[in-house]
Amino acid sequence: PETIFDVIYNQQGFIINSIDNDMAMMYLFSMDKTISLSKELHRKYFEILPDDSVLFTTTSTTNPQIFRYFPSSNQMLLLAEGLSIIPMIDVANYIY
Repeated sequence: PETIFDVIYNQQGFIINSIDNDMAMMYLFSMDKTISLSKELHRKYFEILPDDSVLFTTTSTTNPQIFRYFPSSNQMLLLAEGLSIIPMIDVANYIY
């Protein structure tokens, strides 16, 4: 593909986050519907909740925050701010 992306699955559906350009899409199984997710604030969406809202974190290194986003009303709710970013490394394909 021309754009690198990651996919997150759960019981409600899946989220596709573009690594290159902050674009994101969500597919909900219950609605059989694809939803474009807002790309303001440089976000990474990481969890679909049972009420079809979604959690995201800002990718800013100056003030990381976690929000709950309601796509149906385009509303956001701040859940946490002033977080520490801990880098994670995927070692599944690491050669020792």
